[in-house]
Amino acid sequence: MIRPKHRCQKHYNAVHVVVKDTLDSNLDLSTFKVLGTKRSVATTLNPTTRVVTFSFSNINLAPSSVDAEASNGFVIYEIAENTALHMNSEIHNTGYIYFDFNSPIITNTTSNINSTLGINENMESSFYVYPNPAKDIVSISGGVHNAVKVLTMNGQVVLKLNNGETSFSTAHFANGIYQVMIENKSHY
Repeated sequence: MIRPKHRCQKHYNAVHVVVKDTLDSNLDLSTFKVLGTKRSVATTLNPTTRVVTFSFSNINLAPSSVDAEASNGFVIYEIAENTALHMNSEIHNTGYIYFDFNSPIITNTTSNINSTLGINENMESSFYVYPNPAKDIVSISGGVHNAVKVLTMNGQVVLKLNNGETSFSTAHFANGIYQVMIENKSHY
């Protein structure tokens, strides 16, 4: 009997992860601020090239095929648009993620257009979503809503609430950051 040889594919942790992001010329570099990360990070911003670099050294990031939760990370930052920027200006963004010495993984390019609410849009009520961060139960107050959606940062809907429901449990959610979309009549 001849047995086929099996190759055992090894999966290695990423030791050094670098995220590079060129900030659009419509953004004010002086307002750049890191709000949070999943792991400690060194951040540099080159004002000439407008490239912000997030370096995660000795991170030992597990491959997703080995440990999906341990393979995730994030960086959250804020930056304001230039003060004299005209309405309906486009702001583009693309990120490059380097795992050790491999070629980068290029993120989808986002394109945002700055605008204001129209004069005729009716902002009937304000909503409050609390507590933030949440451990068990999230409550919604302040107005009447038609529907609520809870989404991952990738846009995946993880929960939908029906008309009038004012709280939900986070017990079955994985640790992370989520978006809450509240529909009021025909607008989100």
